[in-house]
Amino acid sequence: MKEIKETGRKKVGEDKNGYKITKLFSLFECPICKKQYEVRRDRGRKQKTCKDCRGTQNIKHGMASHPIYHVYQAMHQRCYNNKNAKYHIYGGRGISICKDWHTFEKFWEDNKQYYAPGLSIDRYPDGDGNYEPNNIRWIPTEKNSSETNKRRPVIQLRKVLLPALHYVEVRKWDSAKQAADELGLIPNAITAVCSTHTNHAKNITHGGFKWEYTE
Repeated sequence: MKEIKETGRKKVGEDKNGYKITKLFSLFECPICKKQYEVRRDRGRKQKTCKDCRGTQNIKHGMASHPIYHVYQAMHQRCYNNKNAKYHIYGGRGISICKDWHTFEKFWEDNKQYYAPGLSIDRYPDGDGNYEPNNIRWIPTEKNSSETNKRRPVIQLRKVLLPALHYVEVRKWDSAKQAADELGLIPNAITAVCSTHTNHAKNITHGGFKWEYTE
């Protein structure tokens, strides 16, 4: 990648022999997507592209830098790369991509009339279904994140004061939406509590209960 400038950040560590070494960081630009990243200098100078564009150098369709190609790549990563951070709520649950969309050219042909910058792909009307022509829509990214969180499994917890303050599990739900529908609560409020728990906030509840994502 192209080194833009030094950032001044340093990280002191040890090499394999136990000697102290200082690792310097610089700002690098990916030649494909043109995004800039702060990367350890020794690594950035060796990398040809950012991790999102890795493997796209020899692509012939000429759209490796187009936003929809990054949407396409991310979709495949979620479904088929078991090292991806979101694999467990996509591929790990059996969600896959239709055979026709295993090539970007066909995916682009089917979706170019619906895509616009700022939109992301969402499985609809079946949120547990696969990525296929009759089960997707294009919606604003922030709305998609909200819809995805509503479908994540959650745990309902009750506060117990004695002998010391703690929480006990009441029930596990397949999704925040299912819990909200059955208990008369608000799905977005449940996911908000789950998010605050992830960020280590305390004493945030909804419906008198603490909520957490199960995974």
